[in-house]
Amino acid sequence: MSSIRAGPGGVGASRSGHVGPPKSEFTLLTGCPPFLGRSNYLLWESNLARCQWQDLVTNRVHEAARHFRYEVSTLTQEQQQARRRNAIREIMQQTEDTEEQVRLYRERTHHSRADFFRKKKQVLSGEFDEEDRAAGMGDAA
Repeated sequence: MSSIRAGPGGVGASRSGHVGPPKSEFTLLTGCPPFLGRSNYLLWESNLARCQWQDLVTNRVHEAARHFRYEVSTLTQEQQQARRRNAIREIMQQTEDTEEQVRLYRERTHHSRADFFRKKKQVLSGEFDEEDRAAGMGDAA
């Protein structure tokens, strides 16, 4: 057999017994889930890849990112919620018809009907008015 063997290390283990990169390589900061990194590492370790395993992982992550349906938000959770509440404020000024408000909210934010009513309740309570203004979330797109 080549560098892959069955035995104590299991199928896919190299002669050295090392079965992949250290777990510290796979954090949320790298954007690489462990299963993706490990499979690419094993491909590289068995000499079946023409480039380094890190490059394989990077390429797969870039390929996967091209398939997102919506733009990835870089806002904090609080900013995202403030933006959705402000969208409701603007929509409530446009129409009083609840069904039309829901339709516009879902079209604009891609969030659910239930989320609309949760955020609308927050808007009507006035609890987040100052926070939303302070967050500078004037545009509600």
